[in-house]
Amino acid sequence: MRQSTTPTRLYCPRCGEIHSIFRKTAKQKKAGHYKKFYCYKCRDTHNHIELKEYNYTQEELQEMVEQMKKEGKY
Repeated sequence: MRQSTTPTRLYCPRCGEIHSIFRKTAKQKKAGHYKKFYCYKCRDTHNHIELKEYNYTQEELQEMVEQMKKEGKY
């Protein structure tokens, strides 16, 4: 039996690019989760911020990046 998947958006804090990945619906992560991912624009593997189905303002995204830097995950 196939499991359903849901698209998830990942925000690159370095270049601002938004990438999409697919996760199993039962294995979804909360918004703000850090995912180590390769950014084809930066050409580097680093933590990205997981976004949910909500349109974030630039200020909210910047706040998330600042929180990421405080935690030492940048």
